[in-house]
Amino acid sequence: MIASALTVRFITRRFIWEYDPTLEMTYRHRTFFASEMTPVDFEILDTAGQENKTEDKIKWADAYIIVYSINDRCSFNEVMRSKFLITRARKNAAHDPAILIIGNKSDLERDRLVDRSEGEQLANALGCGFNELSVCESFEDVHNAFEKLYIDYKCKKKLTTPPIFARRRKLSAPKQDTMIETPKPRQRSTSFFSLSTGLNVSRPASLDEPSSEHSDAEDESEANLSFI
Repeated sequence: MIASALTVRFITRRFIWEYDPTLEMTYRHRTFFASEMTPVDFEILDTAGQENKTEDKIKWADAYIIVYSINDRCSFNEVMRSKFLITRARKNAAHDPAILIIGNKSDLERDRLVDRSEGEQLANALGCGFNELSVCESFEDVHNAFEKLYIDYKCKKKLTTPPIFARRRKLSAPKQDTMIETPKPRQRSTSFFSLSTGLNVSRPASLDEPSSEHSDAEDESEANLSFI
């Protein structure tokens, strides 16, 4: 249910008080981040806590948001299990997943059962990012959390992706001096996923063949996001 509220808040800017906690939904949303020159399109799968085919859903994306309530110790204890499921499902992935742990309901300070420091320490131990926010009170904090995950994903992919062009050139380099053609630009794609939240991002080339007058900054970004 937390993931559902987070998803709807991110997409509509509104906080919903009532919704079906068992209904699995897929959303599509376009947004802009201050760090990006082009819009980012998200496809969000909100599984509403349904655990059927969990591993397949995890493999679908590359970045994840794990959400717990600061007034619910049991939800906090599930964070480590969620991280384990992500690690197991992504063990053969080409790059490390970006994972953001979110402590929700920071507006319920009087009912707090999980200290902020506990969330930060657990996130550091698991190698994840951390945010504490209130979906109910702040759209900006929710939007910033998604941007943080998106940036973390791009950093991890950049660090772990091998230099394909350089490797191909080395393997195909002739023994004698000859002219080597400049490799043509490849179509780019990326993806995200999270356990409490799954994010799948792709940055493909434009549907129309881009002209030489357009720069890379004008390419449009696409992102798919899914909640478990």
